[in-house]
Amino acid sequence: MKKIISILMALAILFGMTVFSVSCEKTEDKGKVLVSYDGGAVYEKDIEDWINYYVLSQYAERVDSASDEGYEINSIADEAALRYAVNMMTAKRLEELSMYSRSQIAIDTFVSQFIASCNATYAKDGGYEHYKEQMMVSDDFVYSLAEFNMILDSLQEYLRIINPITDEDIVDYWQAYAGSYVTPPSVRFDIIFFDIPDASYEDEAVWDSTKAEAEDYIAKIKSGEISFDDAKSEVVAKCSEYGKTSEVYSTISSVLLTDLVGFEDESCLQQNIDDFFAVCSTIFKDVEFKKYVNIGDNTNESEYWFLYAQMMNEIHTKYAMNSCADGEVFGEAVLHPDGYMILKRVEKNEDPIWDRPENNEQLRNEITDAIWDSRWGGGDGPAAIRFYNEIMDIYHAKIEFSYLDNYLQLMGKTA
Repeated sequence: MKKIISILMALAILFGMTVFSVSCEKTEDKGKVLVSYDGGAVYEKDIEDWINYYVLSQYAERVDSASDEGYEINSIADEAALRYAVNMMTAKRLEELSMYSRSQIAIDTFVSQFIASCNATYAKDGGYEHYKEQMMVSDDFVYSLAEFNMILDSLQEYLRIINPITDEDIVDYWQAYAGSYVTPPSVRFDIIFFDIPDASYEDEAVWDSTKAEAEDYIAKIKSGEISFDDAKSEVVAKCSEYGKTSEVYSTISSVLLTDLVGFEDESCLQQNIDDFFAVCSTIFKDVEFKKYVNIGDNTNESEYWFLYAQMMNEIHTKYAMNSCADGEVFGEAVLHPDGYMILKRVEKNEDPIWDRPENNEQLRNEITDAIWDSRWGGGDGPAAIRFYNEIMDIYHAKIEFSYLDNYLQLMGKTA
């Protein structure tokens, strides 16, 4: 059950809408009308699976005492009804704005991936059928989940267009959180990353040849045959050819000056390596250390290898930043759990550096994303709430509130 809930809770952020329950008009086959609006309605039958979903994924956390049980069950039913209705009205409005078109291919792809994930996660218990049984949901629920996912993506795209983030917004945010964008005294360094294809993790020859390739590039850079930047471009392009990219790791990074203490020379380097193996001899008793192990396997050997690769990367990076001068490339390829690295020390900064968005595109993008996250709020922020209120007015949504206070709070209204 915990596995099921964890999957669903990750999806729950897709539906941060609100709660209301509504009129008592009945239809013969779908039950009461819960929400009606121009061009559509939501019935009891529409939300049976959603009620099961919310009760099983949220009920235990929301009920504080037995006396709350009746309120919470009704509140969750209201929530399911409103979220379903708002999604339908959102799709209708976005279609009118040419910001959303229902793609059966995209829905089918999502459903196929979801079923495959369930089959893998619950393989011993019956896979996808086990998931449906435990959560008391139908195939229609999964299709609704897929479509609502697409609707929410389209809504976010539309809201970003009509709620542009200005330079003034960025500066204001930076000034409010400037302390988060300061780099303490540190050494900045650049990386060229040589990625190992997933299929080759167990192949020692591939690891050895990748290390040799990195060392060959080091020699060429040091001799002036190729520049560091040109070498990086070549390596990134090559690694991208087999599906993975080294671009994520091939970037500027930094290490604090305080973290370089104890890595001043080769004797310190060797002492740190010896200390690592001493600790591992206690943690991994009777486990043979192997130079390369498939890190995807859940074994003591693979855990030993992964920890080894991480620690060798950290130890050698710190030693390299102590031993190199600004602009110098470290003379050895540095091991990483996913491949090998070439390191170039860029500069040593004795004083803190205040990163400002005016001259740092990466920081501008980071702040822009942070501002948008606050506006979007996973579909429950102020930009989304305004949109939901607007469409309920546009489509004359008819509601009878069972839990008015809860609704007002979620919709950002006041009594």
